[in-house]
Amino acid sequence: MTDATLIDILPRRAPNLASLKRWRGLGRNGASAIDGIDHLRQSIIDILTTYPGERIMRPEYGSRIRDLIDRPVNAQWLADLYFNVAQAITRWEPRVRVLRVAAAMPSSGHVTLDLTLRLGSEDPQTLSIEVSP
Repeated sequence: MTDATLIDILPRRAPNLASLKRWRGLGRNGASAIDGIDHLRQSIIDILTTYPGERIMRPEYGSRIRDLIDRPVNAQWLADLYFNVAQAITRWEPRVRVLRVAAAMPSSGHVTLDLTLRLGSEDPQTLSIEVSP
């Protein structure tokens, strides 16, 4: 099964980066308005840090990367991380298509994800997102 068959399940709403500007929201760290890539980054962080069952009206929303805490960090752990990240973003963020997930651990308990995403027909872009408990 290729990446395209796993990822191209949901309809895409944002055909390019310019149309991403119409998605506006409030930043989680203040009352400032955000849009574009900043809005997308905040949305992905929200997806990855929300555990399924935390949202009352959307019990399936979120990702299961929290299940990886206290497991030995090895090749299986890394494969599970990549799978859970790609699956959650593909399911809950229809504006993008996940092309690649890479991870680094700059310090104990912190994981930096480098996500290569495609917005419609735009060239792929890489977002770095730090996930920590």
